[in-house]
Amino acid sequence: MLLMPAMSTAIDIAFLLVYVLGAFAYGSALTLSVRQAAPVWAPHHTHGGSSTGRIDPAGVMLFAWSAVWFVVLTLDQFIDMATGATRRSWLDLLQLALVFGFPPLIMHTTQREAHVPEWPEPSRSWARRALAAGYLLAGGAAVVAIGVALQLWRVPNADIAIGLAIAGLFTMSGVFSGVVLHRNPRASRTPEGDKLRKVLNGLFMVLALMNFLPVLSSTSAFSFGTLGKLMSVTPLLFLSATTYYENRFEFYDLLVKRGAMLLATLLALGGFFVVVLPLLDGLPRDGARPWLFALAAVPLMMAAPRLSRRLSQQLDRAWFGRHYTPVSAVTTVLASLQTATDEASLIAASESSLKEVLGVTVRLSTVDEAPADVRTAFKIDGSAADPSLWVIVPAMQGERVLLSEDLTLLRSLGTVITYLVENVRLQQRRQEQDLLAQELRLQSSQSELKALRAQINPHFLFNALNTVASLIHSDPARADRAVEQLSEVFRHTLRRSDSEWAPLDQELAFAAAYLDVEEARFGDRLRYTIDADAAARRAHVPAMLVHTLVENAVKHGIAQVRGHGTLAVMATAAGDRLTIDVADNGPGLDMTPERAAFARRAGEQFGLRSVRDRLRGHFGEAATFTLMRDPLRNITIARIDMPFVGADERPVAAAEATA
Repeated sequence: MLLMPAMSTAIDIAFLLVYVLGAFAYGSALTLSVRQAAPVWAPHHTHGGSSTGRIDPAGVMLFAWSAVWFVVLTLDQFIDMATGATRRSWLDLLQLALVFGFPPLIMHTTQREAHVPEWPEPSRSWARRALAAGYLLAGGAAVVAIGVALQLWRVPNADIAIGLAIAGLFTMSGVFSGVVLHRNPRASRTPEGDKLRKVLNGLFMVLALMNFLPVLSSTSAFSFGTLGKLMSVTPLLFLSATTYYENRFEFYDLLVKRGAMLLATLLALGGFFVVVLPLLDGLPRDGARPWLFALAAVPLMMAAPRLSRRLSQQLDRAWFGRHYTPVSAVTTVLASLQTATDEASLIAASESSLKEVLGVTVRLSTVDEAPADVRTAFKIDGSAADPSLWVIVPAMQGERVLLSEDLTLLRSLGTVITYLVENVRLQQRRQEQDLLAQELRLQSSQSELKALRAQINPHFLFNALNTVASLIHSDPARADRAVEQLSEVFRHTLRRSDSEWAPLDQELAFAAAYLDVEEARFGDRLRYTIDADAAARRAHVPAMLVHTLVENAVKHGIAQVRGHGTLAVMATAAGDRLTIDVADNGPGLDMTPERAAFARRAGEQFGLRSVRDRLRGHFGEAATFTLMRDPLRNITIARIDMPFVGADERPVAAAEATA
């Protein structure tokens, strides 16, 4: 006998927890439905797991109605357990009014699920008239039942009459829903939809039978015994069935994970109070009592976050098939993208890592067009200069359905990948701009090279011919050698006129021929040496590069010396670097009268500027040109430091590539 009260209390507690779960589930579904502007009850075929359509009033009303229903049941059960009162007029009337609203709302949502507005006539008119009749009958029956409950008029066997009315309405809604679902066009059916129809038809039959049983047994159909309590939770079964088959991810979030968290919290609090309350009965009943209760709950509050995390992780692994936390998922995806060098490899690596993290196939597309026949797809807008990125989850047989947290994680990862794709595109555009700028510099340097060659021909020829003319009578042999060297200079100029690159050995020979002619002109005022190791002579350099430095040294250095002038050309190769020095004992900064002359030499003259631009165009920051003064040796040095370029390694200039 002692077990009966305990059993009854356990049943009451169980139903109270179910009522709280129902209020939470339908309240969450209502919030989600309004937020996403689409009902969970009716199927919505959207991209991205979130709808952008308009709100369905019938679905929202059903959610709100069910949420209020479970809140009222929770209050009723709580008051019943707390006070033992079994008759609460205002709660009884509210429950009576609410129960009559379910049949027409179920009919309405079923009509929306079956796309009745799209049916042809006269089927569409029949369904609309039946729905209108359902609302009228339910409203009229509710008014009569409330009047009877308030004793506004007397009806024989009032409880049985009310029970028959409720049973008849639910039977009507079940028949209507079954017919409408059956007559839904075959083209819009899916295997999941067929399963849903069978489950809903079964629930309608069970609900009608449960309403008729109390009537047949001559008891109150609306009494809240065990059978009445079972009937009261049927809206939760409808939500479970529809969300499971139509919106699997919302089912798990609403009724499994969040519901489990809620139930676990209630059970933990209940167990805590079962253990602690007897121990706290002896506390003083003064102002300190609430604070002592709060301090006693501190261990539970401290353990709650950890327990919540553990439960969430266990549900993720056991129920949802999630093997990565959000943090580890982001880390894994970003680590897999480090080796990507272009957009194609980045997207391929992203798809592979997303499949590893989520366990489903994910496709990424930059085609700005909504995909068709997919399970989930959403678009992440990029910047104004970049197209959007579509994240697509195709319907692959055997793969799990993504849950709402999975979709949230996928959207976050998709946003990160979109930023990375934009970054790769930006880098590619910068590289293209750099290549274009380099090509423009090379084209400019080639134009300057041609200008240098054009400058050599008349200017150098005029000076050389004057020198030869003066030597013909005084030193015929020397004049003859000058003519030979002059012809060698112009032969080299013509031979390399269309080439951007030349072997350093040939460039040094060209410099020697040029200096021989200038030596004939300056006489004893010019002495030169050319020294280059064998490795350096095999290198290739931009054509006319050495000559430009030699000519600059003669024109702005040797020509300014009143006594003996010396000029030295040195080239050395060390590893993958090549160094070329052209040194002369021309004026430097320590000579005040010639300070302006050195400043002009160090400035952006035409020849030296072309040297800098050509080196920058070919090598970027890998090559340098410096003009410096060595005060100890009283010489000026023009130095080129550049990568060593072999015969098979020389870059192809833009002019040569298009020739």
